[in-house]
Amino acid sequence: MDWVVYVLFIFVYILATSYLRNARSFVCGNFCTSIGFQDDHLAMTDARRLKFYLAMTSCLQLLKIMKIMAILVPKMGLAPSVLKKAMADLIFFGVVFGISVFAFANVLFIQLGPNMAEFASPLNSFVTLGRALFGDFDLDLIIDNSPDCASLALCAPRALRLALLRSAIPSWPCHPPYIHP
Repeated sequence: MDWVVYVLFIFVYILATSYLRNARSFVCGNFCTSIGFQDDHLAMTDARRLKFYLAMTSCLQLLKIMKIMAILVPKMGLAPSVLKKAMADLIFFGVVFGISVFAFANVLFIQLGPNMAEFASPLNSFVTLGRALFGDFDLDLIIDNSPDCASLALCAPRALRLALLRSAIPSWPCHPPYIHP
């Protein structure tokens, strides 16, 4: 992981110098200087890529804190070790949950797409369903536009999330394991 961070540092440095070069001296012809037009698309493209690589670099640096803390304080290594052991189960859960969210987003796109702007495209439907899963959505608007099946389609992912969480709770180490005599 260290080499990935070093490579990202190099990308950030290259993009920062490119951004500064494009922001300070833009290349344009006589047309730009005669009418005073300045096209900053190169600098803005570099700025957007610079923000992405800088965010990835800082994220990886913060994740490395967990690795260093696990070395310095051994009890801090419990969370990363549990996540490593449960990685296969977490990946399977993510795939199943992603497929179910995608299916419900398609249902809402097909049912409510012509009537509501929030579901007008598959991407908007997916984003709106993601917001609804975290409780940031107006359910009354859905019920007003389609009272028969849309409210069921919107509440089903929330019920699915609760069912999956309830099924996972008994497997959490809440109680000491039972040992047969």
